[in-house]
Amino acid sequence: MVQLPLLRLFPEARAVKSFPENTVGAFSGIYKLLPLFPFLIFGVFSLEVKASTFQATLSCEFSGKVTTTAACLINDGSMSYIEITTFEKPDIIQPYELNRLGQETRDGVKFTLSKSFNFRVVNASDHLTLRLIIADRNGNIVYEDAVGRLGVLYVGNETP
Repeated sequence: MVQLPLLRLFPEARAVKSFPENTVGAFSGIYKLLPLFPFLIFGVFSLEVKASTFQATLSCEFSGKVTTTAACLINDGSMSYIEITTFEKPDIIQPYELNRLGQETRDGVKFTLSKSFNFRVVNASDHLTLRLIIADRNGNIVYEDAVGRLGVLYVGNETP
């Protein structure tokens, strides 16, 4: 039998438990990983939360009432698309892929922008208004713009 301390993280702990020699290797591997658990559980999430400082809403409106956002990106068979760079990742989002951008709500598509981002979209609709609202993490609106037919919403704070 080999003696292993129960808590290697706290040397002041005096508790010792006996394990058969064939199980010692399995437990010692777990002890080596214990210091990483807090980072794995909290570190990854806290980095993303700190970087996610803006909440954006992209909406499509007719006479002041919100309709499906894809309607502003499609016109008689031709389509517009969204160019976005956020979390240091550039992406192109087609109208049929809006679920990749964020969650469609009654207010439009809500999505998260990192501290550094670029966003560009063209309104393809003849009769609908495309609106973008960006708020900081406290809910204060830091940007709002609306465009009609062939209008471009282009905003960002990313340095090239």
